[in-house]
Amino acid sequence: MSAAPVKSEPQFLDTLPKIRIYIEGEKIDVSALNLDQTSRYLVRRQNEHVSNWIVTLNWEMVSRAFLNKNYRNELARATLFVPDGAPVVWWMRFLNQNKNLHPERVAGVDLILSILNRIAGTSLRIGIIGGRELSQSLKRLNFPLEQAGFLWDGPVYDRDDAQVKLFAQEVTKNALDFVFLALPSTKQTWLGPRLLELCPHITIVGVGGTFDYLGNRKRRAPLILQRLHLEWFWRLTTEPRTASRYLLLYPLGCFLLCVSWLKNKLGLRRALKSLK
Repeated sequence: MSAAPVKSEPQFLDTLPKIRIYIEGEKIDVSALNLDQTSRYLVRRQNEHVSNWIVTLNWEMVSRAFLNKNYRNELARATLFVPDGAPVVWWMRFLNQNKNLHPERVAGVDLILSILNRIAGTSLRIGIIGGRELSQSLKRLNFPLEQAGFLWDGPVYDRDDAQVKLFAQEVTKNALDFVFLALPSTKQTWLGPRLLELCPHITIVGVGGTFDYLGNRKRRAPLILQRLHLEWFWRLTTEPRTASRYLLLYPLGCFLLCVSWLKNKLGLRRALKSLK
């Protein structure tokens, strides 16, 4: 991959179709592109050597952002948010005032599969940090292993600057273009922007447990449940220990977001009245 100057991403992002969500004053601009448009956009921008830190936004992240200021500040550093969770899409549709925008869910599993299919056999190279049995997952997807320059399934420590530097060295040494963070959201939001600062030529995507599903170690919800936006219910029944947090965080996030929206509405109305 030949070196090239990093272009100005904010200027391009201003032209992207997006819908703004406010979380305690932080502006979160969520993409209104569909799955195919999103993967095409990311591959095209990487070919143009434009760096990106992508968060696949779900409702758990929204809820955590309300409850934890540090997490909220880290989350807001992303260059692009993709609506992974169905409640995120519903809220975008509620806020949307542009009839030409039709936001839809871009599931992290589908996005990564689309990117891998799009770049397979090209000169673009990937790395994966986190997850398990990564090479087996890529083999199962028939993705060329020679394009996978760095696969790290060892421990990823919390807020370890030394480890970030080691990851950055591997990214540079292996001339990676895409780096997928198969990590919990709290680790993604800390590691993503710091790795991008050290490697300002790559596209980083937070993917969580995506490769567990792509590697067939976990079963994804049946298609009918996906279409009904009930994947959370599937996870409650198949992973009760890890998914039971939905019962607390999802309703709490809904409540806090509605309260925040009402506060913004009332504040805007008061401001307009004071101008009269």
